[in-house]
Amino acid sequence: MGLFDIFSNKNAKAAAQARIAGINQGYDLATSALQGGLDSANQYYNQAYSGWGPLMGQGAAAGNAYSDALGLNGPEGNARALAGFQNNPSYQAQLQSGIDAIDRGAAARGMTMSGNTIAAEQQYGRDLANQGYNQYLQTFLPLLQQQTAAAQGQSGVLSNQANTNFAGGQALGNYGWQKGTGIGDANAAAELAKNQASANLWGAIMGGAKLLSGIGGRYS
Repeated sequence: MGLFDIFSNKNAKAAAQARIAGINQGYDLATSALQGGLDSANQYYNQAYSGWGPLMGQGAAAGNAYSDALGLNGPEGNARALAGFQNNPSYQAQLQSGIDAIDRGAAARGMTMSGNTIAAEQQYGRDLANQGYNQYLQTFLPLLQQQTAAAQGQSGVLSNQANTNFAGGQALGNYGWQKGTGIGDANAAAELAKNQASANLWGAIMGGAKLLSGIGGRYS
């Protein structure tokens, strides 16, 4: 520090610039690290959300089929429900097993192609359909529960992701506020140093004037 630095804010400006450079560096490092963490977290959140997708898709398909089976989707839905029920492997196996049993009994009596045999087969099919349809509806319940669980899982992922990003946004906002106020304080300190330099200068001038006045009075 030179003798005449008290009459200038040069040192204050240099200190302010150094302080501002430190603030900017700290802000850049902190925000870069935070943003990197947010990006990584969002990547994992997206993977977790996607993981529920297959279960949600299966549950949605089951929900549509269940609505068809309940008659909620009109004639087209009824047709899909009937086709789905009749093509169900369990129903087909039971139907074929029952018809085979009726045929074996009829064959033992020599009545394989009789009207009674055909009527018995038709009646068996109707009874099986009446009994099996409610069971068919029950098969959708696990998938519907799966859909509910998948929806809750996806909702949980999105909620956690939103909370993480909200907290990250708050942190970035605080860093920005701290940066702005820190730079403002540094610049303010440099500006105030001008006033101090002026005060020092005027103090020196007034002190010199008094000194000269005293000397002049002593020799007058």
